[in-house]
Amino acid sequence: MSQTTLQYERIKAFVLSGIEDSTWAPGARLPSENQLASQFSSSRMTANRAIKELEAEGVVERIQGKGTFVAPPRPLQSVLQIQGIDEEVRARGSEYSCRVIHLKATTATVGLGQKFQMSVGSKLFASSILHLENGAPVQLERRWVRPSIWHDFLEQDFSERTPHEYLMGRNPFTRGEHTIEARLPNSRDRRMLEMGPSDACLLIYRRTWVRRTVASYVQLLHPGNRFQLTTSMTR
Repeated sequence: MSQTTLQYERIKAFVLSGIEDSTWAPGARLPSENQLASQFSSSRMTANRAIKELEAEGVVERIQGKGTFVAPPRPLQSVLQIQGIDEEVRARGSEYSCRVIHLKATTATVGLGQKFQMSVGSKLFASSILHLENGAPVQLERRWVRPSIWHDFLEQDFSERTPHEYLMGRNPFTRGEHTIEARLPNSRDRRMLEMGPSDACLLIYRRTWVRRTVASYVQLLHPGNRFQLTTSMTR
């Protein structure tokens, strides 16, 4: 790998890191190519290459005569729309409520480390919330988020607004993936969801990104007889 390639990748990583840790918020003006070239002891052409790639990826936008700015986040759109459970419940004309089970700092296990692409033992924030429709449990949500993206996650009152609403209001997801499976819940989850011993549930695993960083991972457990999954197709 040439020295030029190393320099341009370092410049890209520097800009991405500053955006992801909110050093530069959406709309903020970034250092000029000359400033970046000077900071990294590279040529202006090398800095230009890094910025051009970030522009092609939708991370930054350049305005002629004004400079380079952090692009506004592009909301995630998917066949499986990411919608808050409170919105879903109220859209059905029902009353939404929830019970916060825990909200705490934790560390990445082997499994979570793989999900977040981070080292085992790295810091994460975690929440567990039981969502109810007309007083009946409809979803058990277990969520982990990256502290560098949502640093005040533990300070939120999730009985007032859902984690989904908070996350999307601060740093909207730009990419997501879902895995869905049917399973029998363990005894603890069965009691919390008020399910019978032979009732099956639907489990949705969702991992989301903010730009290039894995930002959150959530497990959504639904009683099979109280949940309907609908997707849409367009031509």
